[in-house]
Amino acid sequence: MKQHLSDGQIDKFISRTLPPSELLEVDDHLAACEICMQKVGRLTDRSVSKLQDQLFARDMDNDHLSYDLMSGFVDDTLDVHNRESVEIHRQSCAECSSEIDSLINLRAAITADTEPRERQTQVQPSWIARILASSYFKIAVPAAIILLIGLFLWYFPSVKPADVAEVEQPLTPPAPPANTDNSPSTNGVNSQQPQKIVASLNDAGGRIELDDTGKITGLPGQEFAQEVRTAFKNQTVDIPSDVRQLQSANGVLMGNSENGAPFKLVGPIGKVVESRRPTFTWQPLKDADSYIVGIYDENFDQVAVSPLLQSTKWTPNIELKRGQIYQWQVTAIRNGEEVKSPARPAPEAKFKVVDEASIVAIQNARRTAANSHLVLGIAYANAGLLDEAAHEFQILLKNNPNSEIARRLLTKVKAAK
Repeated sequence: MKQHLSDGQIDKFISRTLPPSELLEVDDHLAACEICMQKVGRLTDRSVSKLQDQLFARDMDNDHLSYDLMSGFVDDTLDVHNRESVEIHRQSCAECSSEIDSLINLRAAITADTEPRERQTQVQPSWIARILASSYFKIAVPAAIILLIGLFLWYFPSVKPADVAEVEQPLTPPAPPANTDNSPSTNGVNSQQPQKIVASLNDAGGRIELDDTGKITGLPGQEFAQEVRTAFKNQTVDIPSDVRQLQSANGVLMGNSENGAPFKLVGPIGKVVESRRPTFTWQPLKDADSYIVGIYDENFDQVAVSPLLQSTKWTPNIELKRGQIYQWQVTAIRNGEEVKSPARPAPEAKFKVVDEASIVAIQNARRTAANSHLVLGIAYANAGLLDEAAHEFQILLKNNPNSEIARRLLTKVKAAK
């Protein structure tokens, strides 16, 4: 990059919204361009408080109710104080009131009674069948036959009793006719009523739908049906709780601070990484001759150390353990003096390697639902890979610009970053 960085590139660099490929290019330029580095320092001093507010923002703006408050209000799980606060805010805020009404309607449609709407009427036999099955008919027919035989013998006395013995046994009434009409049957196709679609998204090259019985259609495979059903119903995804713990260092270590961070660390910081051999990057320290990177486990035992480095990036030659939280530190050597970043009182630069179960789920999603941004986004979010999840949900929202579900999923992930 021969030209100086534009204001837009610097703003995106400070706010961490540059794509990974452009981020590395900007990092290399800043390492070699003192003018742009000074400009970044001036803009960072003015915006560091704003950046910290964004990193620890809640799901919704401070002027509006959070999704957790609205969801708890609809589910009637709030205490008296919070419920009263929601009621007061709802009266004065049309946007939050509309959000709550939409959530109430969606929950009501999803939890509606899913049993068949009409019960099948019992098949009524025809009048002929009722007559043939009546007890009166069973008695009257044999009696009539006997009477006819008696009349026959009275008019034709020459007929021997032996000749009529064969017809003296009462006739068995015919069985009722089989049901051959088209009456509704509880097992027939006619008894099936079309189900109501309560939520849907354009995804996976088609349309994924949830009906009022909880059935998911249009999903490539059913391995992630439960996760998709939960995302449709609750309009949210599960994010590991330890992600928030990792982020305590972001505001200091990725800023331009002299309080324990003499030079900026780029990453990984405050996030979960998929690779067991992540690449560590940092900003150069002026007049530094070389650098050494150390990686430590949660017991502060060193698990890997780099050789003397002339560049500002390093990939370890060993694989870290999955599911483990690590921290790292860079030691810059300048004029024979060691300068460490971070150092007290700055927090540690922490990251986590994604656990084995999450990796298996991600690999299954890539194999069975590679073209489903919804499934991939859920798998990434459940693993704590928030950058990857935000990318998938951003595409999902682009394909469904009016979908409240897609918008809330993206908001949830962005707020957790």
